[in-house]
Amino acid sequence: MQIANRVVESNNWVLLTLLFGLFLLFLLKKINAELLLNYSKAFFIKGFVEKKAQEKVSFFSLTSLLLFLFSGVVLALFSCLIAENFIRDQQVDFQFFIYILIGILLYILASYFIEYLVIRIFSLKNTLGYFMISKRIYLFTFSIWLFPFLILSFYSFSSGYVALAVAVFMFLLSLILIFSNNKNLIVSELFYFILYLCILKIAPLLFIYKIVF
Repeated sequence: MQIANRVVESNNWVLLTLLFGLFLLFLLKKINAELLLNYSKAFFIKGFVEKKAQEKVSFFSLTSLLLFLFSGVVLALFSCLIAENFIRDQQVDFQFFIYILIGILLYILASYFIEYLVIRIFSLKNTLGYFMISKRIYLFTFSIWLFPFLILSFYSFSSGYVALAVAVFMFLLSLILIFSNNKNLIVSELFYFILYLCILKIAPLLFIYKIVF
């Protein structure tokens, strides 16, 4: 594999953003090192998801908020990497990163808010609770694993193909785990599950559109 220096004069913001991501991981480790380790291994520990679902930890806990922010930063950096490598004539700078980051955070927040409304309106807390928790945990795990490959892609590898391949693999793995762990729910509550997915995919986009425009 060809190794090349991909640092350009306008990419100082990338280094600062990566350092900010490392700082968030450092805070998470200081708060609860064992929890951070478990999140990093959640793809391989089914019992961890079940345990977190039973604990019913609030999204507004410090750990959850830090993981949420970290995931947003990682996904925004990944989007910038893809745009830089695969979208012709796209200027990728700090302003572009901020727009992407705000859009991702708004989308995730809107999704969580709509999830809460759907569960409250249709009284589906016991039915969809495990599915929601597993989806959220796998997002955090996905971000933790993708982060080191982003660092390598920005400063070592000559293209973004490695990070893209890793992201696709982990995304497919998380989908397989989510659906395999919730197959009984999907079969027994197919109507509510389809309704939930349709609302969750469309409503956050409408929510962001109303805020932006």
